[in-house]
Amino acid sequence: MPYGNPAYMWDHLGASIGAAAISTKYATAAGFGKERLIDYQGARLMKFAGSQADHDIEFDLNAFEGPIYDRVVIPNGHNLSTKTIRVYAGDTSPAATEIGSVVATAGWIDLAVTLSTNRYVRVLIDATGTWELGELWIGRRYQTETGIARDWQEPLRTPSVEIEFPSREAVMLLAAPRRRYLIEHQGLSDASGDEFIYRELSVRARATPILFWTPRASPSVLIARLEEDAEKTQDHPQPASALSWTYGLHLREQAL
Repeated sequence: MPYGNPAYMWDHLGASIGAAAISTKYATAAGFGKERLIDYQGARLMKFAGSQADHDIEFDLNAFEGPIYDRVVIPNGHNLSTKTIRVYAGDTSPAATEIGSVVATAGWIDLAVTLSTNRYVRVLIDATGTWELGELWIGRRYQTETGIARDWQEPLRTPSVEIEFPSREAVMLLAAPRRRYLIEHQGLSDASGDEFIYRELSVRARATPILFWTPRASPSVLIARLEEDAEKTQDHPQPASALSWTYGLHLREQAL
């Protein structure tokens, strides 16, 4: 199968609770504090001040009534490759019940954990070193139940500015090429889980970045945002008897 169903995560629980509700067992380096884990800028690294055997980062989710999370994601740019990452949850601090682990790769760390509603969630780097990482996303991942329309697009666009002079034109490249995704999901009823997903995306993904798992058999994950408002169109052939919807999304990859 050349492609699968896309998935989305609009929760970023750390960004929602703020840096004051995030703690580390050992100090972070001056100017590279824990606020960098939640600023939606993956290239701005949080760094620990010194080498330790058990650096960890804990989130106090007491601001939420029944927080729900099943995914931990760290963008590329970290120095955690080959190290074991363990995630713990609990209602007391430090969280002590392990809900998932992974040996990190050099790229994105994308860890599915046991669905939890505990107040505390702790990410432990089970190795000795002075570690650094950018964003640390904890939230709920939603995958669509049915596939998207087959003619989805994946253009690559380079942010640029074109300047016209009397005798020539000049193009200034502002950043590396970014992927766009133009996708459409058809025939969603009001009661379907997919309609819930796209309705939430329409509200949440316009101004605030989300995580997007691409519609491939082996999906990659990226930080994305709606480039323009979502389009919702009634598509049932007999609307007098029932309603169904087509959602059109224009997603743009965000720079790390």
